[in-house]
Amino acid sequence: MDTVGQQARKTVAEQMIRSNKNRMQEIFSRKETQKTDRADTLLDRLKKASDFAGQVVDQALNDGAEIVFSRELGNVDGFYTQKEQGLSKKIVLNAQMSDERLMSSLVRLARYAGQKVVLDPQMTMHAAVTIARAKTADAKAAEAVAAYEMRFSEPEAYQAFFERNMLLAGCCYYAMQGTKNVSRALCNVAKTWYDRPVQKMEGFDNNVINAMCAKGMGNKTAFKNNVSLETLRGIFLHAGQSYMETDFLSGVKANGISENMAAKIERIEKYHHQAFDGKNSENITTSAGRFNIICANGTVRPTQKRLSVSGQFSRSAGRS
Repeated sequence: MDTVGQQARKTVAEQMIRSNKNRMQEIFSRKETQKTDRADTLLDRLKKASDFAGQVVDQALNDGAEIVFSRELGNVDGFYTQKEQGLSKKIVLNAQMSDERLMSSLVRLARYAGQKVVLDPQMTMHAAVTIARAKTADAKAAEAVAAYEMRFSEPEAYQAFFERNMLLAGCCYYAMQGTKNVSRALCNVAKTWYDRPVQKMEGFDNNVINAMCAKGMGNKTAFKNNVSLETLRGIFLHAGQSYMETDFLSGVKANGISENMAAKIERIEKYHHQAFDGKNSENITTSAGRFNIICANGTVRPTQKRLSVSGQFSRSAGRS
């Protein structure tokens, strides 16, 4: 890769990171963003309404997360920041939303905070997309179970969740009836999250790919580590055990991707490895081949390489 091109990519990446960092610092520095008595009140109500919610939030707080409020979030309930780029670990909630609206959202964000696997630019695009999906599916499943437990003690909080997540709420309701098996409910809801319209999943995947590009630009070691099924299963935890089956995670629902996104991954990884490793693009096999490719006509092209079951990450230096 020529020096000018490499420097240009580095500059763009630094500007994007600096812009995002400045935005976060701007939000956190405003007077509206503060830890107040409201957080304590919200936590107290949440723990009284749902034992499961209390466990999830306590884990996040014990891991160092802090709950704050901001008036700068528009229509977003909140977000979670990892401890990186000068930012501390925070769960940021929208101060303009009602406590009832925020109760289940706090559980979802706290679940993210408690997950041990984080996205890293050294991951291949396949690893990043499948991990991002797993983290979100698990967080939404935790939110659904907590909301279910609140349905009598905090009916308005349950209603607020139900109105925005009717399918997940219904799935959780039927899974919890009779047996009250939390692991079963988490598994059913997480699987239901994956059952999304193609366009919605494509939009989700596209956001992950773009974020990885921003972090990996100008980084020679980027896009090289694959993910194992064991690592993915480790995201779906309850009571110290994984509640998700490997067969599901390697199947079309969890490991399928549209032709458009597969082609985008192929272009990005080939360009990157060609630029930094000096390889001919024809000799580079990308992580797109680790997906089941969902074609425009609905047919599925099976993965070119079976996912490894054991191990956390494997080195991939331009190979699938």
